[in-house]
Amino acid sequence: MLLSTNVLERENEKVQVPLKKEGTEKKSGRIDWVDALKFIGIFFIYVAHFVENSGKLCLYAYAFHVPLFFFIAGFFALKHKEDSFWKYGWHKVKTLLLPYFFFGFLTIAVLTLQANYLPISFKEVFSDLLLGMRNRMFASPLWFFPCLFLVEVFFEGMLKIFRNKYFVLTACVILFLAAEQFFYQDYVVLPRLWFSADTALYYLLYYAIGAVSFEKISKASFSKEKPWKKVLFSGLFLATALIACMVFFEKEAVLKNIFLAFPLGDALYEVFVALSLILFHIVIAKQLTKFPLVCEIGRNTLWLCGNELVMKTVLPVLLSVFGLHLSLQTPLHTVLYSFILLVIAVKTVIPVERKLIGNLFDSRIKHK
Repeated sequence: MLLSTNVLERENEKVQVPLKKEGTEKKSGRIDWVDALKFIGIFFIYVAHFVENSGKLCLYAYAFHVPLFFFIAGFFALKHKEDSFWKYGWHKVKTLLLPYFFFGFLTIAVLTLQANYLPISFKEVFSDLLLGMRNRMFASPLWFFPCLFLVEVFFEGMLKIFRNKYFVLTACVILFLAAEQFFYQDYVVLPRLWFSADTALYYLLYYAIGAVSFEKISKASFSKEKPWKKVLFSGLFLATALIACMVFFEKEAVLKNIFLAFPLGDALYEVFVALSLILFHIVIAKQLTKFPLVCEIGRNTLWLCGNELVMKTVLPVLLSVFGLHLSLQTPLHTVLYSFILLVIAVKTVIPVERKLIGNLFDSRIKHK
């Protein structure tokens, strides 16, 4: 395995942007290619969490799928710049922390019925839920909610102080380098701070890059660019496609050795690979907008993240009721089953949840 094990372990709206390109933004304010990009992210998360059953897709997904979601979240970082910091913070409590506890209690209920938890287990899982620490929870996908909360609030605080997104990006780069230099090993995958605050310093970098680059990515249109730009964009896409193939087939040793010649080379290599794969999948996402189901799934990523463990626990049990046995023998089985899980959740479970508790949350969780 040529990609570092840290990469394998490092993992889980509305927008008013002045776009003039037809078919890019709907009257609802949603942007189709962003929803398609979210679909790609949540699909790879569902697939990768089957670990060995997903084959080479596991390592490939872990190289970029979580950075991708923080990168996408950064797209909307400047939307609330006129709000006060405290108003913004309360908005994030409603859109991230309330859903986090709802999905946490829902998962506890399902696991209780499935595994017949003893009283001591209840104490442990409630403690895990309050701490919200990555890879130290009973429901591992849920760590994303509180970590994203800290990332967004921290970024907003810096934005209020510096009042310039490029200054904030510079500060995030410095914090990332400082964390890589001085924090303990594996601080990203095994945090020691409440709500994975140490992990948040790593993903803050991707969030900031997403915030700064969103406008330029949105306005990019290959068909309308000058010939020299088309050549440049084509070369960039081919380069990212090559990197994607190298990562997938675990043939990136030469590329990685270039980075290892520099201080913090391993961390910089991981960031380079993640950003390269993100750019590669942005191009793919813009082609996937032709498929309404893809965009529909992408509009429900927070719901899908919160329901992942519930869906993966309940559906096999439901199949067994009818005498059916689930067996993921090949990566193809895993890919198809993951897609089926996403579709079932979007078409059945999430609509019910919205009707029951959607009005308790702010607009973001209701529509995302």
